Amino acid sequence: MPRKIGLKYNLSKSFKLSARIFSFLLIFLIFFLLSKIISFEEVYLALLNADLKLIPLLIVISFFYPLIGSFRWKSVLVCFEKSLSFKEALKSVMISYSANLIAPAKTGDFAKAFVTEINLSKGVLTSAVISERLIDLLSLLLLSALFSFFLSENMYFVFCSLSFLFINFFVFLVNKNVNFFSRFASNVLLKFFFDIFLIWRTRRLNLIRVFSCSLGNWILGGFQVWLLFIMLNVEINLFSVLSLYPICVLISLIPLTPASIGLRESAFIFIFLQYSSPDISILVSLLYFFFTVVVNGLLGIFFTYLF
Repeated sequence: MPRKIGLKYNLSKSFKLSARIFSFLLIFLIFFLLSKIISFEEVYLALLNADLKLIPLLIVISFFYPLIGSFRWKSVLVCFEKSLSFKEALKSVMISYSANLIAPAKTGDFAKAFVTEINLSKGVLTSAVISERLIDLLSLLLLSALFSFFLSENMYFVFCSLSFLFINFFVFLVNKNVNFFSRFASNVLLKFFFDIFLIWRTRRLNLIRVFSCSLGNWILGGFQVWLLFIMLNVEINLFSVLSLYPICVLISLIPLTPASIGLRESAFIFIFLQYSSPDISILVSLLYFFFTVVVNGLLGIFFTYLF
């Protein structure tokens, strides 16, 4: 028996190492392929000609993300009948930002389940993080669907609307048949999801507050991306960005590379192709990553040691 356990541990360790190596190699492969359609000289020139007066505003917007995230994290924990101070919530959120510097697809957010000092098990806190991510997913789908409808972007409207309705229907189905689905809760992974569906059933008002925070967070993100395009002298409508930007975020949530580097840039290039050149779009993507993740991630490192 110990030999079998040791073998499983070694296989798991080898798989994780192989996955990390593959993810880093994938970054190089993606940027190698992108180099075929991008002129890095044009990227450099676009950066030189940027309207730098917008940088202070972009930085200020970046500081709002962890504040919104902290209030949202507090609201999520209220769903589990626990109260957390804003300072402790901010600490957990900032640490998760530093984890997202290298974690794929915002999985660094799960750091909150391990660093939040509250009388809840790590399993319940993990369910809380998953519920946050699910609400983020719904917020992005709704945001894109609404603005795609206004702009007659039929493909994105249909995809996002159907995805949004399907997820809500599935949650409704589970809540209406809670006794049937509860028998599967003995499985650890399914237990996480069952806890989530339980709070969706019993804490709807609190979840509306969480959903509002998520929606506001992504609208702010879309506004920041729009400012980045404006800074780089691209004429694009704010509504167009709010329609397409959520799609880029959804694609970047696929856990393939550390911090979704390469994947996010590819999404920005092809999603915004009708409005911007690949040289500008990749620069917008990299600057967006810098202002939203790197700035707060570095602050998160200092925040960890200071508090």
